Amino acid sequence: MFHMRTCFDLKPKHTIEEFKQSLADYSAHMHELDLVEAHSSIGLR
Repeated sequence: MFHMRTCFDLKPKHTIEEFKQSLADYSAHMHELDLVEAHSSIGLR
């Protein structure tokens, strides 16, 4: 099992909701290619 963990700041013009949707879309695409199984929740610090 591989876990990727990272911290970063979103640019002011982007919301956490936009990022969550982008992550869900990206994960779905990668799942279709059998390159990822799932992603866990994200949050603000």
